[in-house]
Amino acid sequence: MTEVAVLKEQNTVYATDFQLERKDRERSQSRLIELEEQLTAASQRIADLEDDKQQLMTNVTTTRRQVSAIFSSSSSLFDI
Repeated sequence: MTEVAVLKEQNTVYATDFQLERKDRERSQSRLIELEEQLTAASQRIADLEDDKQQLMTNVTTTRRQVSAIFSSSSSLFDI
């Protein structure tokens, strides 16, 4: 094989390798964007669930106070 043929072959190998690495970087970048979007959605879902939890805790506290008030007023009816 002549030196020119060897250099052309090396050039072909380098070009192919470069293209493969470029595709790998593009796939990696695409996957990174996808994962970032999933993380954002999951973070929002967690925030929504935390808000729901807080509202439920408030409702439980309010209901307990109401039940306590009902029992307090009921017990005074029997203190005649």
